[in-house]
Amino acid sequence: MSTSAFVGMFSQSLNVPFQCSTGNCTWPEYTSLAVCNSCTNQTADVVADCTGPSTGYGLQNCTYTFPDGSSVGAFAKNEPGPQETAFSYTLLNSNANNNTEIEYDRARIANVSAVWFPIDNPGWELPPPVAFTCELSFCRKVFSATLVKNGVLEEPTTLVQALTFPPCGENEDGEYSGPPTICPGFPNGQVPSSYNSSERYTATTLPDWTAVWVNNADISNVHTWAENMFTVSTTTSDLADDDTSSNIVPKMLWNVNNGNISQTFDNIAAAMSRQIRMGPNETSVVGPAQTVVPYIRVRWAWISLPVALVVLSVAFLIVSVAFSSEAGQHVWKSSSLVTLFHRLEACSPDELALDSTEEMEYAGKAISVILGRDVDGHISLLR
Repeated sequence: MSTSAFVGMFSQSLNVPFQCSTGNCTWPEYTSLAVCNSCTNQTADVVADCTGPSTGYGLQNCTYTFPDGSSVGAFAKNEPGPQETAFSYTLLNSNANNNTEIEYDRARIANVSAVWFPIDNPGWELPPPVAFTCELSFCRKVFSATLVKNGVLEEPTTLVQALTFPPCGENEDGEYSGPPTICPGFPNGQVPSSYNSSERYTATTLPDWTAVWVNNADISNVHTWAENMFTVSTTTSDLADDDTSSNIVPKMLWNVNNGNISQTFDNIAAAMSRQIRMGPNETSVVGPAQTVVPYIRVRWAWISLPVALVVLSVAFLIVSVAFSSEAGQHVWKSSSLVTLFHRLEACSPDELALDSTEEMEYAGKAISVILGRDVDGHISLLR
């Protein structure tokens, strides 16, 4: 979970791994356990109780009490040193708890109360802080219309449901006879009417598709981790320290997203949800993969032109063959030998007394001839 929290603070890509061989895939609707976050800006509601001088030299301690009763401390110090005045103050302080006093509230991971101060403090005393209360909790998310388009995963969340983990395995006195390994959680307001707190259920004995099963030991470990992870503090002195091994979390909470703690915890919740969905109990969801298949659309009306050309060409060929096969037809293609072997009838010598090529071409355009028999029965070029 620590790794996922850092991923949420540092990374912008929180997609779960997927396999899509074609680059375009879809999945059916599915449900997953997740982590949700809800932050409230309580700057106007937090009550400050400060002791110590507000001017001059000394140490000022402040306690900021939130409406839910949680409190966070901060200090401002101005003490003279050998060379110069040593001035430092709290930049961020957060206190995390899982509200264990609320019975059976195993869905809540942690309530984080935090105060955030700007670094450009004009005076040495503490200015009013920006105060937030953020709640991390287990929830149930429904994903639909999940798809990979051109290799990019799009995974819209269509429904988010808060969870309730009712007690299970109680004896008649309301006490546990040995803690059960696992108890089911349900969306708020959807605990089955047949649910019996004295029973120790399993997924087999309680086949309810809305139930979420989380090991109690895992819940306890996540609670402890969240308290240790987000109960932190950083000061102006810490910010100047290059050693990040011990105070990286408060530095990041103070720095990332320009101090927008609400956005930071939203990213952390998304990264934790991603880690849950990649855990050892993950279940693969299978969906279809799309491939590109070419389709040819034939507009049959447009085929009429080439069909007509073919039909008319064949008809013209048949007519030409028929006329050419008649008795007495002579072969006269494009050869000029015909004019050498046959005279041109009905033309006087004067008409043919042309010397230049231009005159011949001009006269030739006006003369149309056929190959036939003259009055004497000889084959000639007839006008």
